[in-house]
Amino acid sequence: MTRKHFEALAAALRFNAPNSNSETYETQARLFESMVNAVAKTCERANSRFDYKKFEKASGLAAIHDRRNLRDAIETEKGQNLVSDAA
Repeated sequence: MTRKHFEALAAALRFNAPNSNSETYETQARLFESMVNAVAKTCERANSRFDYKKFEKASGLAAIHDRRNLRDAIETEKGQNLVSDAA
């Protein structure tokens, strides 16, 4: 897997991140974290240069851990290379 694949996976996860205004946010956030971790483990197995911390930010999980609004976090980190340079 390459950086392009990691970026696509992170974007798909971010698109499905939990809504902080939902009554079931805590449950959704735990499920989301589990999904991101499962995908990340698969990525790590596929490419030893995979960077979990960058993937965590790109997927939106870091914002959830920081209890920040996902939209604000994306704007703050926009333009940064958030996923490994593995190619």
